[in-house]
Amino acid sequence: MHTVFPRLIVLAATALSLGAWGKAGTLTPLTATASAAQSAGDWEITKSIDSVTGRKSVNIKVVSYKVSYKGQIYGRVAELQLGCFKSQPVVNFQFGFQIGSKSDSEIRYRFDDKPVHAIKPHILRGLETMVIENKSEVAQFMRELATANTLYLMIDSMAKGSSAAAFNVAGATEAIDLIHQACPGKV
Repeated sequence: MHTVFPRLIVLAATALSLGAWGKAGTLTPLTATASAAQSAGDWEITKSIDSVTGRKSVNIKVVSYKVSYKGQIYGRVAELQLGCFKSQPVVNFQFGFQIGSKSDSEIRYRFDDKPVHAIKPHILRGLETMVIENKSEVAQFMRELATANTLYLMIDSMAKGSSAAAFNVAGATEAIDLIHQACPGKV
């Protein structure tokens, strides 16, 4: 028993110090060299240096408080994030509820009064996140985003019902320029 007790103290102290290290944000991979967040319209932009690759990294997002789920106004927010994956720009949407799967959902969006586009994004495990990663779909989204004020997104799922969100995307030009700079394999 005497040999187990000191080990437990060391393990607990190690866990606490690691937890405090990450929670305090003093040196986590994404915030170790992050600059203060700036904004462009409702866009929040945070620049940093990737602690693994040493390359410049950027986190670009806009939050919507206009979200509905199964026809009801939903108390949680939805988030639109521009990012890079495998050196290509991607568009990521995060919801606080399950939106459906790729096989049972129809997903459409439009900017302002422009035509509606049906897309086939990748819906991730957990069914709360979807990513537009197809190069031509991302390119079309970025082109229209550059001059838009509002993005309307609708998801109809046989299993999860209808979800919708409206994002104020005015001022996206700076965000798009930054994401194209950050992604070496631009579309």
